[in-house]
Amino acid sequence: AQWHARAAGGLEGLDPRGAARHWHEVLSLLEPLDDFPENATLRAESCLKLVSLWDHAGLPSEQIERAFEQSRALLETSGDQASRLQLYRSYALRELVEGSALEANRWLGEAIQIADERGEPALSLVLRTWRALAELLAGELSSALSAAEAISIETEGDVSRGARELGRAPVEELIQYVHPLDQSLTPGLSPYAVAQFIRGTSLWRQGDLAAARVLSLCRMR
Repeated sequence: AQWHARAAGGLEGLDPRGAARHWHEVLSLLEPLDDFPENATLRAESCLKLVSLWDHAGLPSEQIERAFEQSRALLETSGDQASRLQLYRSYALRELVEGSALEANRWLGEAIQIADERGEPALSLVLRTWRALAELLAGELSSALSAAEAISIETEGDVSRGARELGRAPVEELIQYVHPLDQSLTPGLSPYAVAQFIRGTSLWRQGDLAAARVLSLCRMR
């Protein structure tokens, strides 16, 4: 099992599907064994890695769901906040892309709480941006608008904050599912840019076309 875990780690950046196969071998080898601490830790890591590979390895939905539930059950009793944070954010983003905005909102909330407890403000900012987008996709316009306004104020004049982390998420793929007011978002998306987009789209959907258009024009300057 340890050999397959090492092999999976070496393949993650090169061959995600190959890495996923090795993580599956780890789980298969551990299945008949008792949950001694080292076995439980490796089992939780294997499931976590499978969830994290969802967008690269093309895993079936039921496989991801099973890995998520197994990893969550193990990690919630381990006290490993860093791994729980990675699990929740990976699963939430997967749910967001798959169209389950309410479920994404739930797990983003859990991830935000852990990021705040760990003192990771840049990551918390990105997660709050994703959550505002989840609220928009779920039709919770007032909540989305309120969150986006807070993010805009927090990041105004500092559009690079969290941009690298946000760039790892398929935000462009998510945005295509909402009614874009215009195509003025820059290629290098930042939390500020996405928050402005959410504000404009929320206002547009609420019928405040004048305010939405003002935001649109401001973004194009």
